Amino acid sequence: MTTRQHAIALVTGANKGIGRAAAEQLAALGMTVLVGARNPQRGEPAAAAIRAAGGAAHTLTLDVTDTDTVQTSAQWIDEHFGRLDVLINNAGISGSGQVDPSDAVDQIPSTVELDMVRKVFETNVFGVIAVTHAMLGLLRRSPAPRIVNVASHAASLTLFSDPDGPFAALLPSAAYSPSKSALLSLTVN
Repeated sequence: MTTRQHAIALVTGANKGIGRAAAEQLAALGMTVLVGARNPQRGEPAAAAIRAAGGAAHTLTLDVTDTDTVQTSAQWIDEHFGRLDVLINNAGISGSGQVDPSDAVDQIPSTVELDMVRKVFETNVFGVIAVTHAMLGLLRRSPAPRIVNVASHAASLTLFSDPDGPFAALLPSAAYSPSKSALLSLTVN
């Protein structure tokens, strides 16, 4: 009699929003979920909720912009599971702290602060590359590895360029939208 191995899934930015919902759904499918969060005090309640619902979850302190936490997370996964089956690169920031992009006046290309653009790209683009790179060896040990990069409709040049489209009234973004467009072009070989 053989026992079926549970799939191991890492979700970055899993303490809230889309990342938390993805973590909950993966756990409901029987996967062991690694809740990646910059702040463990925010990640642990998400992992605890998954466990309370009958799922398997662990919190990983993982700031996608911090090489040390990325490498420490990869080492922890290697020591505890020896592989990774699913990587969901979800962590991301808008830069302005605004939920409604129409209020993000600090991202107008003519007045945007370059440091804010760098911070957004560091998280939304370079963070994805750093985490993916750190996890590739673990993913290659999986019989069916998967990587999901969570992007945004804000990455659609078609939607933003349509004068009658859903984003016609929004201000242009020099940070968030370009970072999500760059994310769409990432592929792994």
